[in-house]
Amino acid sequence: MSYPSICTVDGCESDVLAKGLCSVHYGRMRKYGTTELPAREISLCEVDGCDSVVRCKGLCGKHYQRFKTTGSVEPTLGVCEICGKPYASHGKSKWCDTCKPVGEQRYQHAWYLNNLDHATKYAKERARRPEVVARRQEWMDENRPSVRQWTHRRRARIRGGGAFVVSARDYARCLSRCGDACVYCGVALDVTTVTWDHVVPLFRGGRHSIGNLLPACKSCNSSKRCKTYLEFRVWRSRVLSTAKAA
Repeated sequence: MSYPSICTVDGCESDVLAKGLCSVHYGRMRKYGTTELPAREISLCEVDGCDSVVRCKGLCGKHYQRFKTTGSVEPTLGVCEICGKPYASHGKSKWCDTCKPVGEQRYQHAWYLNNLDHATKYAKERARRPEVVARRQEWMDENRPSVRQWTHRRRARIRGGGAFVVSARDYARCLSRCGDACVYCGVALDVTTVTWDHVVPLFRGGRHSIGNLLPACKSCNSSKRCKTYLEFRVWRSRVLSTAKAA
């Protein structure tokens, strides 16, 4: 007797495994005696008051997990490690529902301290991922003033000179007070072209505060480097006089 190469069940186009049936329908035929799946009765959890569908051994997922952990489907009373109040324990939880967010945060912090090398290695590897680098660069391009201020404050803290928050309003007032121009060469500046020079450089103990900032063009600010305001003015006049003489 020859069998077709395609399963004989209507709507099935799978290859035949045996007796004119594919592997799926042949398995059903051997197990149930028919190619159709038998109707399954939906059973509910045996615990009183629980209307969830049975997962295993007549219990729903929640009660089965509780039975595996504690040996009973009834919740056990525990004492919260944070507030000390009794609560219905569901397995391995050590905190009540109110204190659970704080408890998880403390647990994560303790894990971080106990696995500092692993956490540091993971953070460095994650920071080098192309998608993370691209996202960080995009944010920095969109928030250049904040990045620049953060950099200045960080350098000031490292040098021990002190750092203060300078608002956008303070920057605008300082630029307007200086005539919207570079204090060294007089080139016109606006919000997009201005760079902020520290009168006393951070390298020499200057503070990052509005009293120690002056608007400057990028060329003058780069040339000034670690000089003070007066030192740079003297150096610049000497350079200009030498250039004119030449």
